[in-house]
Amino acid sequence: MSQLWQWFVDLIEAGLELSRSATGSAGLSIILFTVLVRLVLLPLTFSQTRSMQRMQALQPEVERIQKKYKNNPQKANEAIMQLWRENNVNPAAGCLPLLIQFPILYALFIAFRDFSIGSFLWIPDLGKPDPWFVLPVLAGVTTYFQMKTSMTTVQPQQRTMLVLMPAMLTFFAWSFPAGLALYWVTSNIFSIVQQVLMNRRPAPAPAGKGKAGHERGVS
Repeated sequence: MSQLWQWFVDLIEAGLELSRSATGSAGLSIILFTVLVRLVLLPLTFSQTRSMQRMQALQPEVERIQKKYKNNPQKANEAIMQLWRENNVNPAAGCLPLLIQFPILYALFIAFRDFSIGSFLWIPDLGKPDPWFVLPVLAGVTTYFQMKTSMTTVQPQQRTMLVLMPAMLTFFAWSFPAGLALYWVTSNIFSIVQQVLMNRRPAPAPAGKGKAGHERGVS
């Protein structure tokens, strides 16, 4: 293990110990730690959400392009990608906040080998798999709804991720420490609430040059 990675794991362990000293509970310490992580990631999540909202605002133009080039899918894809670039839209933005948490999950998995973990609610030991498989199911269900609420439009490639990602998380949580599943469920719930609140805000208007630039690029 590299020195940098060990430093990251040590930082995770320190965060868990700090949150447990504040809560007096192993389970609550993981929940508090998760909330702190999500607050740190909030600026990135906000940026990605605005990108997805711009994609929604551009959907009528995307549909117009698809209709115009219905006999030339390659040309339609090029025009749509150009439109998205001009408006700073990333079609994979909805999945990015999920993907960047995987290093944190792996660091938690390593940290839990040394971190003294206790019981929480129905779980006798958060360092072992949930004996009732409640958290693995919740991990999959909340992952699905987290991704669903973050997708303003669902592209074909996103439909695959919408099924594959929750299934993967359920499978992993089935055999991994319950503390990891608790982290993921808490993170998903945080994301869902955050997304619902952000969706109430008006979407940013597309760049004024978007349509004109598109017309110049594909005409």
